[in-house]
Amino acid sequence: LQRKSVARIWRDYWAYSQPTLTNWRPSRNRSVFVIRCCAKLMDWSLSVREAMEQAHGAARAKSITLNLALPTSPVVVLGDSEALRRLVFILLDNAIKYSPESSAVDVSVTLDEKSAVCRVTDRGIGIASEDQGHVFDRFWRADQARSRTGQRPGVGLGLAISKWIAEAHGGTISVQSRPGRGTTFLVKLPIAAPASGGDGGP
Repeated sequence: LQRKSVARIWRDYWAYSQPTLTNWRPSRNRSVFVIRCCAKLMDWSLSVREAMEQAHGAARAKSITLNLALPTSPVVVLGDSEALRRLVFILLDNAIKYSPESSAVDVSVTLDEKSAVCRVTDRGIGIASEDQGHVFDRFWRADQARSRTGQRPGVGLGLAISKWIAEAHGGTISVQSRPGRGTTFLVKLPIAAPASGGDGGP
């Protein structure tokens, strides 16, 4: 895609987001935004399940198994369910894209006293340490690593959008990876109600 086309994709995403993710107020950390209105109490695990269902077609095409582990209790956060589904789907789509055929992608959500943590782990090509600080930058890709695998390139917006969504909900997103050993993306959101119950199956 040409630069103008990429810029239009980004503008379209903003246009898509505005009806539900409006009235953002910068926090003390300028990179983090919090929702002031239009957010609702929701069970994040439902959005995670929906993202998994959406990703099944791409996973089946590569004979990739999707594994899901969720807590037994609701994962209550204050947020926009469609945006949080999109966040998880972006991470799943990325994991599937850069995973070998007949491998697996693991998705889990865990709870502690103050946070819900979603992990998306693949067994793919990994990301070099020098590239990990750039993966959430708009229009950036680890081009050399991706081209060596023969994978189709993206336009460099998906992970930037996922970071924006996480921070818009007062959360964080990070990456852990070793070349040739896979990648884990970790999203941490503040919970809106005390957690109870242990971790269970899907």
